[in-house]
Order: sequence, then structure tokens, then C-alpha cells
Amino acid sequence: MRTITSDSGQQETVTVRRSESADAQGIDSLVSPSALGVFGRVNVIQLLEKANLAITLANEKDDIVAHASFFDHPAGDLVDQAHWDILTLTLEKNFFPSTQPVNTLFLHLFVTQTNFATASVKEIIRAVFNAIPELEHICLPLESLTDPGPLCVALICHRQKHCPRLHIRPARVEDHDDIMRILDQQTKQLSAINQPYFLAEVIEAQNEENRTAVCEVCSQFQASVSPICLIFSNYLNLLPTSCPEFPLLQSFLRVPARPTSSPLCELYMFCHNGMRSVILQMSSRCPQSLPCCTQNMTRVCLRQDVEYIRAHYNIENFIYFSHHRYEEHAQIRHFVLRPSFQHFSRHLFKEALRLAHRSCLHHRVYPNYSSQEVGAQGLSGPYWPSICCQLHLSTP
Repeated sequence: MRTITSDSGQQETVTVRRSESADAQGIDSLVSPSALGVFGRVNVIQLLEKANLAITLANEKDDIVAHASFFDHPAGDLVDQAHWDILTLTLEKNFFPSTQPVNTLFLHLFVTQTNFATASVKEIIRAVFNAIPELEHICLPLESLTDPGPLCVALICHRQKHCPRLHIRPARVEDHDDIMRILDQQTKQLSAINQPYFLAEVIEAQNEENRTAVCEVCSQFQASVSPICLIFSNYLNLLPTSCPEFPLLQSFLRVPARPTSSPLCELYMFCHNGMRSVILQMSSRCPQSLPCCTQNMTRVCLRQDVEYIRAHYNIENFIYFSHHRYEEHAQIRHFVLRPSFQHFSRHLFKEALRLAHRSCLHHRVYPNYSSQEVGAQGLSGPYWPSICCQLHLSTP
């Protein structure tokens, strides 16, 4: 829960959460003439269905206070979504720098209750930057009204001004009390917290093989310590199998145990290659030097393929089928990715959708007893075997 203050001084306690389809009516009621002037007329349900990220602020009565929808391409007919990089050629580089599909989102709609606009947009921007570590820029391109003149003008939010990167440093013994407060709140299942001085001992015993680190938030008047509590040590019983997966592990790769082994702990690995900056390049022939490689990744689903899927699977439990045209469905044919870059999988899928003007990706999985002949399955086209184990990160 967060508390925001209106321009007139009124305070409201709100929850910041992902938008749901049930929010559509409340969002629609907040669309004002000024919002129509900036964003035009929008289909809210379709916006929620296809947005890369949609954030809602709701008060204690669950009334919608504000909403924003973000996509990986500009809104409207300003530019083709697969070629929005041409916008950077028309704008000053100082205000529109180093934008890539991986680190940039575009605002397609922002609505709010009267007098809460300033507080709401600050809260939403903070939430978006916190939710997406790779995000550096949020843009709002607008059609230029001057002729002759540039193709468009743009408003842009930089992470550094709204949600700066945290300073990471080696932990010190004097950080112990700040760290323990967070450990008590978030890691109660770890047996190690029953030892009152275990963390001080771990920090004091740092060497080349065992290190600790904290994230520090500093300002002109105060400094507080917010530890991630990265403890690199040989004590594997900080990760019992009964401990739920915490957010840090989303960037790690889970290493499955050998069939003949039954270890008491789960093993997660993060390769230093995963820290490299990656430029996603989509083409039919990719150089072998690229860490992330796609080759003939998708094909268009024919109308009969889509109707077959709709008739035989509960696809409408996952998407509003009527908001996706037949030509927006595609089938994954091949997908390969080095394991150390697994956390980039969603960016590859997102880029495939954006560049191909698609909104849904499908993948066939045949049971072991099934024949690879697809004629009997009622689907058109050849059978394309899966050659990757990363598809669990995709969305229907």
C-alpha cells in the first residue's frame, strides 16, 4: 500500500498492481477530453489484452485512481511498429539516447482521477522502472503540428531521474542490524536466522571465495542500507527445497539434478555472460557469433490452424480471442538459446511478435506415442521439431 497526495492536499491510500480485464469499465470512466486529445480514442479491453505492461492504482474501495498502459512500440500510425527506430533520427540525441527495444517502452494511455495526476504518474513510473530491471526509457511520441518540421516530438522519462540504479558495495559488519531487519521479514523459513550472530560472522569472514554485498540508497540528508543479501558461500543449506523461490532467482538458471541423485538442496546458477549487453538482431540468417540466435523462428498460422486450436483447446481462458486477428497468430518453428542467456528469452519472443506484427505465438508439443505425421492431426504445414527447452517462459 502507498499513500499519494492530490494537488489540493487530499491523501489517498492506493495499491499499485497489474491491470486486469475487470478494470476496463473503471478505466474507461476516467478517459477525459485531455486524454482523448493526447492518446485518441482507444479500446480499453484491447489495450489491456495486448499491452506489454499495464499498471493500475486502486484505492481501499478498489476504485480505479489511475491507469497507464505501455507497449514496445509507439501508438497509432505515427510509425510502423517494426521500424520505430527511425524516430531517433528526427529527435535530438541528448533527449532520445541509446534507445533499444530491450530498454524502451512507449506510453499508450494514461488516465487518472481529477487532482491526482501528478502523484499518480510519479507512482506509476516508479513502479514500472522497479518491475523491469532492463528498462531505461519511457517515451511518449506525439505528432508534430509544425509544417515543415520534424516527424514528431517526444516526451521521455529516464530511469536515472525517477528510479536511479542502486549503489552496490561490499557488506560491512556495521550493516548487520539493517540486514537482519529485512531477513526477519523475508526469510523466516531459513534456519540460519535462528543463530543471532551468524550474519555478522559471515560478513567478518569474507575472503576471495566467500563474499557478501548490499545495495545502498544514498541521499543528501540520509543514507539507508537495503541489502539484497547476496551471500556467496559454501553453506548450501541457505537454499532448502521447502523455501519458496524468491525474486532474485528469476535471473538464475535452475540446474536439474542427475536422475541417479536426490540432493537435499536446489542448485541455481548465474553465468557472468548473462551480464553482457545484448543487441537483439532478428534475421533469417544469424551469425554464429551472436549469443542469442533465431533462425526462421516463426511462421504465420493459417485460418484453419487457428480455428483448430480454438475448437480443441481452452485458449479463451488465456486470451480474449476476438481481440486477436487471424493474421496475428503465429507458430514457433525453431528456437535456440544458450542457457546462460535464458533470462533474455522473453525479449526474443517480444521482438519476434513486434517485428512480425503478431500478438500470439503457438507451439505444438507432440506426445511420445504420437506419430510425427501431422496430416492426421488436421493441421496444415510440415512438422517442425522443437530444439529448445526454454518455452516455459513464453506466454499463450
